[in-house]
Amino acid sequence: MDDRGWWLAVTRSGARHLIDATNLNHVTVTRLPACTDPPSAGFRLVGLRRDVQPIHTRDIRRLHEGHPAPGAQVGDDMLLRLEPLAQQMVATIRRTTPVVSIELVQWEEASDE
Repeated sequence: MDDRGWWLAVTRSGARHLIDATNLNHVTVTRLPACTDPPSAGFRLVGLRRDVQPIHTRDIRRLHEGHPAPGAQVGDDMLLRLEPLAQQMVATIRRTTPVVSIELVQWEEASDE
């Protein structure tokens, strides 16, 4: 995802990740937990720290054939390097279940008028 805009990445567990990349110098991700009962593909519904809150994202990668690669892609687990979610930490890494869809939700380039 090198393009600016609002992106929605949905994972196999049903979790949704709203990625605000309208400013590529300050990308945030908001995790929206799965809303299905029972959860998709037999995964448990689990709440994570700061769910439904935008979190500054330092890097978005994917796990492709066991190795980190740039960006997110359908079929690969997403790796999110987030701002520290605890005072004693340097960063927080979240790994998702495989991504099943990524779609551009909204993007409107500012006009020069």
